Amino acid sequence: MSEFNKYFINKFKTPETFDGGVAKLIFQFMAEEDGKIDEVKILRGLDKKTDLYIIDILKNSIPWIPVENGGKKVRSLFTIAITIKIQEEVADSSITK
Repeated sequence: MSEFNKYFINKFKTPETFDGGVAKLIFQFMAEEDGKIDEVKILRGLDKKTDLYIIDILKNSIPWIPVENGGKKVRSLFTIAITIKIQEEVADSSITK
């Protein structure tokens, strides 16, 4: 999962339509026996454009290591939540006490 996190963080760019604050995105997908991502669904998104962007990132994801059941590779359903948080930049970082 950590390799996927690195992949997603490197690929995902905060959309211009995001007005700041915090947003929680929830998506679901099937990891196939060969490790490819399929059947991506956005359960909670930001907007149509961002949802399609996330689907594209997921479908082009690095292959997953398939789950095995009884020594046989099987399809697996994953649900993942991602929190987007934009912090305001401080123009003057000097603090006077």
